[in-house]
Amino acid sequence: MPSPLFCIAVFVISASLYLLFAGQLSTTELIAGSCVAVGFTCLQTVLRLREERQLSLPMPPLRVILGPIAALMLDAGRVGQVLVRAILRRPLSSVGTISRQPFRQGAGSQDRGREALVFLATSLAPNGYALERRPDDGGLLMHRLAPTRPNSDAEWPT
Repeated sequence: MPSPLFCIAVFVISASLYLLFAGQLSTTELIAGSCVAVGFTCLQTVLRLREERQLSLPMPPLRVILGPIAALMLDAGRVGQVLVRAILRRPLSSVGTISRQPFRQGAGSQDRGREALVFLATSLAPNGYALERRPDDGGLLMHRLAPTRPNSDAEWPT
C-alpha cells in the first residue's frame, strides 16, 4: 500500500504541474487541476498496488552525486571568466568547445538507467552540457565554455 505521504506528494505535484501548464489561476482551473490530481493520484495508487516488485536502481558511487555539486564553485569561476572575456571582447563567433567524453555504454535496463543519470549529471555543472550520446564511438559529445580535459572514468563520468 502506498504511503499517505506518497499520495499527498503525487497530488500536490500533479496539481501544481496542471496549474503551471494552464497558465492562469482561476476557480475553474483550480477545480480542473484538483480533478486531474485526484485522478492521477488514484492511477498511481492502483499501479503501485498492482506492481509485484518495486523499481530498484543501483546506487551510483557517492562521487557521482557529490562531484557535480563540488565542481559547481570551480566551474562557476571558470564560466565567469569566459563570459567576462566574451563580454569585453564581444566575439563574433560562438564561445566554447565541443569535446568527446569517453563513456561505456551498455545494453541492459540498468545500463540505460546509468546512462540517464550520467547524462543528467554531466549537464548540471555550469561549464558542461551533454549534447548527445554517440553509440558509434562509445562516448558523449560535450559542450564546455571553458576547455577542460575529459574525465578518465568511462563508467561514471561527471
